[in-house]
Amino acid sequence: MKVVTDIQRTVILAEKGFLDALAVRKRLSRIKPFRYPPWLVVAMIGLSCAAFSRLAGGDAVVFALTFVASATGMRVRQLIAHRHFNPFLTFAVTAMVTTLLSSTGTIMGWGNEPFLIMASSVLMLVPGYPFINAVSDMMKGFVDMGIARWTMASLLTLATALGIVGAMNLVDAWGWL
Repeated sequence: MKVVTDIQRTVILAEKGFLDALAVRKRLSRIKPFRYPPWLVVAMIGLSCAAFSRLAGGDAVVFALTFVASATGMRVRQLIAHRHFNPFLTFAVTAMVTTLLSSTGTIMGWGNEPFLIMASSVLMLVPGYPFINAVSDMMKGFVDMGIARWTMASLLTLATALGIVGAMNLVDAWGWL
């Protein structure tokens, strides 16, 4: 978002006549994306998914297992995305690895609500921003772009579901049974 904000500020200044073409090029060339350290993203994703499991009524064991499964899944996602794999494959593999790890709690019966581990650990794969942007685009009149974003988000959701169901079939762990 920092890149988007910096570009928007540059465009506004150019529109108002405060910047000429050379100044615009110079400002745009200096814009660099800010990236959080990968370890921090892994830790925060693990904590956020674990917090959801806690909010849903899970105990400390459920919290800890959700943290481990979702943090590991996020690291897998980072490693695959770093190699520029197809995003659908990235989401499917991440969902499968995360579900395989979290199904351990369900299989072993660890915690007061072990199914929460499986449900909470994959929340990092919900494509919220693409869905929000799709609706926003359609409301602003950019229907084609909105439909394209909606389709992308829907396909990411499908890839996630395939990864989850594939893992559940593989270990025969159905959290809701």
